[in-house]
Amino acid sequence: MIQIGIRLMAILIMTAPIGWAAAPIIGATATPNRIVVGDTVRYEIAVTMNSLQVLDTPILKEGELEVVDIETIENQLKSGLTTIQFRQTLQSFKPGDWVVPTQTVYWVTNGARQSKQIPAIPIQIISSLETTQNVEMLPTAKPKHLPRLRWTLIVGSFVGLISCAALWSYLKWKESQAKPYEGKPKRQHSDKSPKELALESIDRLNHHGFIAKGELKAHYSDLTEIIKQFLSRELDHSFMDATTSQTLVEIKPLIDLETNKRLQKLLEFMDTVKFAAWVPESEKHSEALRRAEEIIQRLSERDE
Repeated sequence: MIQIGIRLMAILIMTAPIGWAAAPIIGATATPNRIVVGDTVRYEIAVTMNSLQVLDTPILKEGELEVVDIETIENQLKSGLTTIQFRQTLQSFKPGDWVVPTQTVYWVTNGARQSKQIPAIPIQIISSLETTQNVEMLPTAKPKHLPRLRWTLIVGSFVGLISCAALWSYLKWKESQAKPYEGKPKRQHSDKSPKELALESIDRLNHHGFIAKGELKAHYSDLTEIIKQFLSRELDHSFMDATTSQTLVEIKPLIDLETNKRLQKLLEFMDTVKFAAWVPESEKHSEALRRAEEIIQRLSERDE
């Protein structure tokens, strides 16, 4: 009987990872969930799964809470499982009771696509004035300490704003330092039309071989710049230093609704590859180039 029990225990231990493959452990947190305007919240999706599974994590769409940084941390456990921490740094300059919306995580097990929804998480953004008023209402706070506390809150808010501005400047500088190549579009005057310049740049990008080398971020960073430079030339409005959300807001009154939808879908796809380290299927790359050419063609023909 003892030998049979030992054998059963060994079988359970050996087959335990199979259960993990069918049902990854997925959880999400947002810390802290109450901040002052200008401070940041770290929204983290943690997944423990079998190393043979393929994971597809969501990216928050920009709304009242803006995504300012994305980070993915992966660790291999001795048990053969993998833990992935998908972190997004959120920020808002508008006070209110906001919510990180319900997210859906997809994964593939033995060729079958499965998913799990992550519940929404409430986030409260308060102004420094509200914080000061709340402190004044505390019965334990002594009047002689209030001026010092007010200055602490003011200085803290100012330092937070400066830190966010410095982070944004660093991210823009890092993006500008991407490795250039001869086919990258140059901002210079030309007798050619914006359409001709854009299509020539896409052709050079396609033959440069970033995709074959696995340099997806460089490929889609250059494709994003080609599209923004075409939009700037064609619409006589600079989009070169605008984020995706800023571009979509500024371009909305300048183009038709259908072209705007196609542009939004393409820009969000490229942001996912650049910032979330997502590797799409091979046919998605040629499809992205085709969509870029279609948008260029539609906007070039709008006045014809």
